[in-house]
Amino acid sequence: MVLQSLGCQVAWPTLKGVKAYAQRFGHSESAIRTGLSRANKAGLLQVQDSRQVALGQDLQGFVRYFLKEPFARDTFSLVLTRLSASQATARYHLHDALTRLGYVKMLPNAYLRYGADPLALEAVLQDKSLQQYLYAFETSGPLPRQLEAQLEQIYDLQAWAERLNHFSTDLSLFLAQAPPDSPEGYLNYLFARSSFHKNIMTCAPYLPEAYFAEVRLLKASYQRLGQMAHTHHAVFCQLYQRVFG
Repeated sequence: MVLQSLGCQVAWPTLKGVKAYAQRFGHSESAIRTGLSRANKAGLLQVQDSRQVALGQDLQGFVRYFLKEPFARDTFSLVLTRLSASQATARYHLHDALTRLGYVKMLPNAYLRYGADPLALEAVLQDKSLQQYLYAFETSGPLPRQLEAQLEQIYDLQAWAERLNHFSTDLSLFLAQAPPDSPEGYLNYLFARSSFHKNIMTCAPYLPEAYFAEVRLLKASYQRLGQMAHTHHAVFCQLYQRVFG
């Protein structure tokens, strides 16, 4: 979807290509089969005609959300949920969706996120038929002092500061192993970007620098990986076809 968003006309990857890519980074044949089977059953992936691997609709929505993440909005988004005790299934799915989109649960029915795009949030929740269960508000004012005092504990900021510093260093070393427009460099880019989105982008605290200075490392990693795709997208399209076509 990254290449498609840049105008490359590419199909979903072949099952053969996905397996070869996963094996290159140390995954066994049995682990790959198990992972694909679980993802297929969960609807995260769709194996089509035993040949191609497509993203499920829900996962496509999350990918589109984070591809549009601009790090430009300087407002907080507050989401209030309204569910009865009998709507446990909807409550679970809504909590899962908001958490994966970077929202943090502050109260039983209140979630907070900095920099969120209300339209992007609405699009994801509408795809999952969850928008009917919440109200979303934006505020540009400072947080209440009582809440500011709890940010360290709520977000585990000290641990995340160390983790982001380590990731930033590791990312630079990993991407420097091969030129980005080489086959090895392209595969390393794919691995780095997927690792970043799974382990950092969807988990790390996103707060104003006044509250969390290391957020600049999160922004820098996101912008670096995005810029690589823009700079080398023509070569990446060719390499994608060679690896996954």
